[in-house]
Amino acid sequence: MKACKNQIKRILDNGEFDDILKSDSHDHTTVNGDYYKWTTEREILTTECIEYELKDPNVREIKGWVSWLESKYENGKLTETPSVEKMILFYGEDVIYYRYK
Repeated sequence: MKACKNQIKRILDNGEFDDILKSDSHDHTTVNGDYYKWTTEREILTTECIEYELKDPNVREIKGWVSWLESKYENGKLTETPSVEKMILFYGEDVIYYRYK
């Protein structure tokens, strides 16, 4: 599991998913002169490694997950209820083999 945690840390440090996990904003001035700025704030809550059992109970697979809090604003006012999102950062190409009993 230490290798899984190191893999998650490497992915986050390298910014491979920054387009999804980092806060962003864009603005627009309409024809009548009103100014709008939309912002999406994202805060990483947890990362975890989960071991999944395959068809053979002695073989397992590991997947690395990340969850974050996402809040959307328009002109500084919250437009939606903040939500917790979750996605797989990676799945182990290698499987773990346990000894047969």
